[in-house]
Amino acid sequence: MIRWYKHTYLKLRIIAAITLLLLLHAPTVFAQSCDSVRYCIGNAVNTNITSGKTAQWIEVDTSYRIRNIDAAFTFEAWYKPSQQPGKRVYLGGIWGPNRDNNDVWVAYLQDTKITFELSPDNSYLGSADNTIVTATIPDLYTRGWVHLAFTFDGTMPVASIYVDGYLMAQGMNAAHPISILHHQESAKLPLIFGGCNGLYDDSVTNRTFRGQVDEIRFWSKALTEQQIRCQKSQSLEGTEAGLEIYYRCNDSNDVVIRDGLCDATGNNHRGKVRNGGWLAPYDRTVPATFTLNPASLTATLVCQNDSDFTFTITDTSFCGNSVTAFVYYGYSSLFTLSKSSFVLTQNQPQTFTLHFSGALTGQLWTYLYIVNNNRCGDYLQIPIIVNRSTELSYSKTTLQMDTLYVGCQEYTTTEDTITICNQSNRDLTVSNAQLKDPKFSWRPSGGYPPLPIVLKP
Repeated sequence: MIRWYKHTYLKLRIIAAITLLLLLHAPTVFAQSCDSVRYCIGNAVNTNITSGKTAQWIEVDTSYRIRNIDAAFTFEAWYKPSQQPGKRVYLGGIWGPNRDNNDVWVAYLQDTKITFELSPDNSYLGSADNTIVTATIPDLYTRGWVHLAFTFDGTMPVASIYVDGYLMAQGMNAAHPISILHHQESAKLPLIFGGCNGLYDDSVTNRTFRGQVDEIRFWSKALTEQQIRCQKSQSLEGTEAGLEIYYRCNDSNDVVIRDGLCDATGNNHRGKVRNGGWLAPYDRTVPATFTLNPASLTATLVCQNDSDFTFTITDTSFCGNSVTAFVYYGYSSLFTLSKSSFVLTQNQPQTFTLHFSGALTGQLWTYLYIVNNNRCGDYLQIPIIVNRSTELSYSKTTLQMDTLYVGCQEYTTTEDTITICNQSNRDLTVSNAQLKDPKFSWRPSGGYPPLPIVLKP
């Protein structure tokens, strides 16, 4: 007979599940302090009004730090654009108003063509002396989220466009090579993302960006292709050399309205989201770039207390990974890992073992997790099931208690029964039985004496 007074198991399981969710996923409720949510997935800036006095964009500032970046830079962000047919849609830059006077650099879309344009210092020939690079992406509006990066290196001197970390276009103006960018005549004109100061030079064609944008970064150096490809799916620290502006876009709308987008670099380049642009969760994902073999484990142990299971983890990315492994939930206390921290290199497998040790019988389960240490990228959840049995069989693996109500005098106990059978061809002795909770008690039935009991085959 098992006596039952209070039931909290279900509640504990719910608490454990919530804890796991908070551990492995970015929170959906964001704190109110600057750069407090450092995941690469969270909120994104949303804009949908693209012309007129209420056009929406992100306005940075007129800091001398930005104006002095004239020999090399990188501008990059994740975009989910909505097409504006036939329109020139600005992604960002210091450009205009008026030709040449305040033109420094600009990036824009026009249908499926991406353009990156730069103006040289001390030259006023309109577009003739500009460096103009273009790339065409046929599925730009159907592929979902796309990472775009634009680099300028005055020592080469070339301008480059990268799409999802791969070089798509590169060029220079051979007749007018640019080593130093044009210095805008009006120091009051800010750097703008999702628009430009020359928006109204052509009110028929020019538009601000419509769609969603996330992970906006501006560097004072030209990143390499490998750096762009590897860092696009990472959450940066904000202290990287040359990183001048970094908007994770994970703030709440209250913070953005009050303070602007948080600059995670600490350089305090707050981004003002003009005319009602807002932040909201979105559907961008960062798939795990590593695999685990086997992808699940089900094992049967008969009269065996210990066993080792071998796993192989392999990086599938170009960039490598730093990951952590752990077991959680269920019967995790029965499992230990031979190694929990891994620095992975592409296509170079690493092996480790999961050790099981336990005297319990039945279905003993847990989950093995592989989590990216970078706060960016999905995790792997590997179901682990060990079916452990002995020469004794049991009629059930779970005892189900009825509900007891506090203060009910009629029903103060409840019980369930389990039958144990000897499946071997020899006598077996059951010498001990233990219950973890003192609220429960047990007794043999059918007139059997207390333990030990000899069970015939």
